[in-house]
Amino acid sequence: MSANQTVLVIGAAGGVGLQTARQLAARNYALIATVLDAEQEAQLRAEVPGVHAVVRLDLADADAIGPALRPLLDKVKLAAAIVCAAIAPHGPLEFASLASLRNVLEVNAISCVAVFQACMPALRKTRGRLILVSSHGGRVGFPFIGQYSASKFALEGLGDVMRREAAPFKVPVILIQPGSLKTGMTLGQLAKIDRDIAELDAQERALYGDLYAGFRGIIQGAIAQGTAPDAVAAEILNALESAAPKTRYQVGPDSVQLVAMSKSAPDEEIDAVFAGMFQQAAAAQR
Repeated sequence: MSANQTVLVIGAAGGVGLQTARQLAARNYALIATVLDAEQEAQLRAEVPGVHAVVRLDLADADAIGPALRPLLDKVKLAAAIVCAAIAPHGPLEFASLASLRNVLEVNAISCVAVFQACMPALRKTRGRLILVSSHGGRVGFPFIGQYSASKFALEGLGDVMRREAAPFKVPVILIQPGSLKTGMTLGQLAKIDRDIAELDAQERALYGDLYAGFRGIIQGAIAQGTAPDAVAAEILNALESAAPKTRYQVGPDSVQLVAMSKSAPDEEIDAVFAGMFQQAAAAQR
């Protein structure tokens, strides 16, 4: 695969999506990018001046994705579609609203199916690639971000089906599995959990206070030592340009470790790893 081809980046406003757009532009790919709103569009155009077209798209409305993208895709030779966007609310699953869970599944998983459906006619013509940013949280269930993990587990299964159904048309479908990231979303999570901890009532504090504290410590660790978004973007470009792409790419040592553990370790061992992780992180907060 060479430059001077068109690539669609879903969720290009920040974090991994923005870094991916930057690296693609630096290699002279023509970019079609999606963002949520006018503010994000202005930011993207300022930071990636060479972007070819920007589509404002709310992934929480997956039904709108196909109608928004198809008119543009009909006019280009699409080398790849890359889905980077995701949301990650936190909190104990016992208290998560079902409306929030539905929204996370819509944004993080169902929208990827809508992108697949919209892009397959164009990708079939070019034998282009679909690259989906998943997570190591799609292979092991992370306490406190259960909604996010559920959506990424769904994406892993959907990605396998997409890959197998697209294989006869020579369209690779690739999953990227980053570990903990230091992004603006991570900083936002830290600020949000500080507010949440301050507002816990007595019952929630008694039941899940240690879980909140442990997650706060884990987020602090991600900010200090997590994988940078540009490293994930570099692996996305590797998957895009490799002559023989792998079906999955782990990015970051924690992703490599936990994905390997998910394949070989019994549930009890993985449970103990997470319990120890949260206990150690909570103790460090005291």
